[in-house]
Amino acid sequence: EPPEVLAERSVLGGAPLKSLWNERKTDAQKRLEEGGYDVVVLQEDLPETTVQAFHKYAALFHQKASSVGCEAILLMTWAYKNKDWISMEEIADAHWDVARKLGVKVAPAGLAWKRVEERHPEVKLRQKDGEHPTLCGTYLMAAVVFATVWGRSPVGTKYPASGALQPHIIELLQKAAWETVESCRSFGAAAPAPEEKLLDTRREALVWDIFCKLDVEGDARLTSV
Repeated sequence: EPPEVLAERSVLGGAPLKSLWNERKTDAQKRLEEGGYDVVVLQEDLPETTVQAFHKYAALFHQKASSVGCEAILLMTWAYKNKDWISMEEIADAHWDVARKLGVKVAPAGLAWKRVEERHPEVKLRQKDGEHPTLCGTYLMAAVVFATVWGRSPVGTKYPASGALQPHIIELLQKAAWETVESCRSFGAAAPAPEEKLLDTRREALVWDIFCKLDVEGDARLTSV
């Protein structure tokens, strides 16, 4: 039998990890303390917070997760066009630095965005505000998370929302996600592929489940994680 995958979320719109750690604002700590999770994906809103805060609260979440046998993975954000105090390269460096100190993996979504924007500028990953993802941007991030968590390529998985994205765009985003994760392996971005074969149906379901959890507003666009 294929493994059962359960994905849940504890989010707050536009919130950094500092706010998510606040028990008066979210139930993130409580959920981790209750246990039962294999992985927690942490996304810092780095363009809108500080590198120092990222280090502090990523460490707190990692400590909490480790105490209940849960693996923490850092979801790398992308640079915002209207906030130029930190570049994509500096965002990536901050994630690698935190990852090395904590001994965790990074899902390099921001670098996958950079890859697509440089090589395929016709594919629009951002909404008009230059920050929030389009459907393509959200799907690309979900594919990177899948590739990082499972150590498997998302290439070939079928997008359940038929017609929402064109097949050649789906393939392009899947390939970009996997190429980015593969290129970052030396930084600990992805775990070795598991011995068990993950059935295609479960791969498709997981990508879709991740996408739905990231799509907080239910409008096929990621507004907060």
